[in-house]
Amino acid sequence: MVDRNEAMNRKIFESAESASPVLTRLIAGVLSGHPETVFNFSEPEKIGLALLNRLPVSIARAVVRLQFRWTALSHLEAEKLQVEQLVAARLADYDGVDGKFDTILVGSAMGGATAHLAAVLGAPFLPQPFILGLRGGSPEDEVPPHLALTSRVAERILDRNTEVMAIGHFDPIHDGWLTRVVSHLRLKLIDLPRGYRDFLQNKLNPGGTIVYLDC
Repeated sequence: MVDRNEAMNRKIFESAESASPVLTRLIAGVLSGHPETVFNFSEPEKIGLALLNRLPVSIARAVVRLQFRWTALSHLEAEKLQVEQLVAARLADYDGVDGKFDTILVGSAMGGATAHLAAVLGAPFLPQPFILGLRGGSPEDEVPPHLALTSRVAERILDRNTEVMAIGHFDPIHDGWLTRVVSHLRLKLIDLPRGYRDFLQNKLNPGGTIVYLDC
């Protein structure tokens, strides 16, 4: 099993566009009594965004595109990924949450609705999908370059991680300005990883309920 602290010291694998890290952080904040904001920016980042907002849209988009490209994974980094690293990162969000729970949610973010459900139930959420941003994309926004990159990386990841399925994610309608430099690969758990299994055993009250959100 991947050590959680070791996983935290490595490069952040999951893409900034992924809902999973945002939801687990927000839900953990509610459960610990220290709610957080959706966007957690440092003061320098706030100043930078304010300045960026004053620039023409075309320039602002170009800057954001460069930022996403810079934070995306190279294919070599992604191919070495272990799913337990992603799992450990999400479990680390709950390190400050004490006690056990009558209900634990597992599955899809449901477009953010899961966060509201978790808050009402007072329940942690263990995400099933994870999104990787891969440095590459397609300058012409054609499918073949995206498919070639995501397929190659997916094969390497699946060779090492049998507990997930991989889906090449290409959405030029919504992300056309971004997919020119970044390709997205979605990993979806098809088996319960050891980290989640341990969390359920340690955090679910006897007779408690596991709610699976399938989407």
